[in-house]
Amino acid sequence: MSKTDKPQIKPRKQLALGREDQKLEQVNLIDVQKESWQYFNEISLKETLEEFFPIDDYTGKKFTLYFDGLFFGEPRYPL
Repeated sequence: MSKTDKPQIKPRKQLALGREDQKLEQVNLIDVQKESWQYFNEISLKETLEEFFPIDDYTGKKFTLYFDGLFFGEPRYPL
């Protein structure tokens, strides 16, 4: 065999060990991310922060920090 001859590669046969699934429903992964982020911003983050408030100073006499709510300003960059 000369250096210019390419070896013959046979394609592999496909082996199915079970039945083949029909076409699966396509999932829009961007929508999944957006919905997850929206749930986190509107519900999960607020619930988590409310668990830790009010925060008192170590003596319990001078200061107390309360959680009033969340506010996000306008986004710096458009979506």
